[in-house]
Amino acid sequence: MLTLEQEETMELVKHETSREERELTKAMATIQESVATPPPLNLVRRSGRLVDGEALDLESAMETLKVGMLRTLERADKLRGSTLRRVIEILSPVKKVKFPAASAEFQLRVRKWGLQKNQQREIELG
Repeated sequence: MLTLEQEETMELVKHETSREERELTKAMATIQESVATPPPLNLVRRSGRLVDGEALDLESAMETLKVGMLRTLERADKLRGSTLRRVIEILSPVKKVKFPAASAEFQLRVRKWGLQKNQQREIELG
C-alpha cells in the first residue's frame, strides 16, 4: 500500500511519462512519414533500377532514417530507465526489494506465455 504522498508522486510520474511517450510516438511517426514521402519511396520502389546518383540518394535516405530511429530508441531507453529510477525512489525500502522481483516474475510469465503460443502455432501448422 502506498501513502497518499507516494500515490500523488506516482501519478505525477505517470503523467510525465505519458507525455514523454506521446512525444516519442510523434517522433517515430515523423520518421516513418519521411520514408513514405515521394522521393525516398520512389527510390525504394526503383532500387533494382537506380541510375547515376540515385543509389547514393537511397543510401543517404536510409542512413537518415537509421539515425533518426536510433535516436528515438535511445530516448525511449532513457525514458524507461528514468521512469524505473523515479518509481523505485518513491517506494518504501521493502517495496524496493519486492518490485524488481515482481517485475522479473512478470517478465518470466510473459516469456513462458509467448513460448507456449509459439509452440501451439507450430503444432497447428504441423
